[in-house]
Amino acid sequence: MHQTRSAWLPPPDPAGPVSCASCGCRLVEVEREDGPVWRHFPSLHPGADARGDRPTCVDALHDRDGWPLPREALAGPLVAERRSAAA
Repeated sequence: MHQTRSAWLPPPDPAGPVSCASCGCRLVEVEREDGPVWRHFPSLHPGADARGDRPTCVDALHDRDGWPLPREALAGPLVAERRSAAA
């Protein structure tokens, strides 16, 4: 009987990089008042990530496990946005 791939892989490093659970893209950490969240690397083109891919979750913020967060959980501004508005 064949084992599943996850049966022989080591567990993910909690301090390691975060990948999107939907599309597999690497995510970048964004600081929020209530803790960090992750998002796709930004792009110059709306609706696309830095590689030019257009996954459906490209504009969503993600949790530590890489899953997109629901919109209603994201009411507060990002720390960087709050700082730039105060300047």
